[in-house]
Amino acid sequence: MLYAYKEQLKQTKGYFVYMNDLGRLETKLEKYTQAEAVFEKVLAYEKQKSKVDTFHLYFIFRNLKDLYAEQRAFEKAFRVANELTEIRLWLAQKRQTRDSQLQMTQLKSAYDLEKKEREITLLAKQKREQQIVLIAAAVVAVLLISFVVVLQRN
Repeated sequence: MLYAYKEQLKQTKGYFVYMNDLGRLETKLEKYTQAEAVFEKVLAYEKQKSKVDTFHLYFIFRNLKDLYAEQRAFEKAFRVANELTEIRLWLAQKRQTRDSQLQMTQLKSAYDLEKKEREITLLAKQKREQQIVLIAAAVVAVLLISFVVVLQRN
């Protein structure tokens, strides 16, 4: 039944997905040598790229570990599991760094918002003070003009 799937497998979602699916299918078919060759080929392809896709490496090593475990090649499985652990640690560190950067950005945004709110409050207070001074000056001017007018009449 699985042999029929091998004929249907097409490279429609990219080289990595095709090769990964092919390797997993070969593993299920218990064609371990072919599966290992497929995984090694896609691993070599990923490693020669100028920018290695860590998620692709993660899946390749995970599938190789499963393959070696099924073959009972525990030494190879252990070696690949160590590689897998290093990738997991790197991904966790990258995620933590990204989370830290996001948290710093959020804190900076909150700080900037609080700063702007304080500036707005200060400007509103200054505007009220200016209005009070202006009203007081107008009242003094009106009183002064009234006083001058009263003096001239007398």
